Amino acid sequence: MALTVSAGALTGVRIAFNLRCGGAWLGPITKSKVWHTSSPALVPAHGAWTFSTRYTGGGYVYAVSGTVSGAGRASGTLKVATHGPRCSSGAISWRATAATG
Repeated sequence: MALTVSAGALTGVRIAFNLRCGGAWLGPITKSKVWHTSSPALVPAHGAWTFSTRYTGGGYVYAVSGTVSGAGRASGTLKVATHGPRCSSGAISWRATAATG
């Protein structure tokens, strides 16, 4: 997981994940998302910034949430699934250093 934050918003993510499809695992799959408008806001909470977003792309549904500290360290949860219930990553805990853009 890699994050880019700017002006109080999450402006990009790059993720790598595996999907469980039936009895097999697919991956690692790497995808990126950049928000040019309507970026997910970073909301102040207990001395840090939190975010939560859900988006679609490339045949997948993504749910990403996390917390970014003042030092730029970030952690949270990622879930990826296909549009049908056939394939899912399950909940993945992640940690990253947020780049500023």
